[in-house]
Amino acid sequence: MRISTLIATFFYSGYLKPASGTWGTLASLPLCLVVTYQFGLWGIVIGASLLFTTGLWASHQYEIETGEHDSSRIVIDEAAGMMIACIPLTVSFDWITIVVCFALFRLFDAVKKGPVGWLDNNINGALGVMIDDIAAGLMTAIIVLGFFKWMI
Repeated sequence: MRISTLIATFFYSGYLKPASGTWGTLASLPLCLVVTYQFGLWGIVIGASLLFTTGLWASHQYEIETGEHDSSRIVIDEAAGMMIACIPLTVSFDWITIVVCFALFRLFDAVKKGPVGWLDNNINGALGVMIDDIAAGLMTAIIVLGFFKWMI
């Protein structure tokens, strides 16, 4: 067992089929919720930064080991993106917001339109693996927070 594989596949959740990205996001959700609930926005910033930087290293190592670029088994990028998508939970920590953030993040990550698609198609290497999910997380957070602002 290589630590880079453990991290890149987010504790092997990336091996689950079908839809390994959804499984990886679901596997990361408890961590995201605990960090958000216990530490708020600063916890999210630190947690997402740690997931992103370790994800860069681990996905790079995984690509070297397997020879595959952006393998579907690499899901640490989903964990980092979902952490960012949890920003609205600092405003409203409830099941509806959790489900909406999860669903929007998965939609943006799967459909890959707009900035998510551009980043996915134009950035190579480990940064390319990670950055589109960061964009999907940011888009989720902006839309949900915008909805909250509009509703208040």
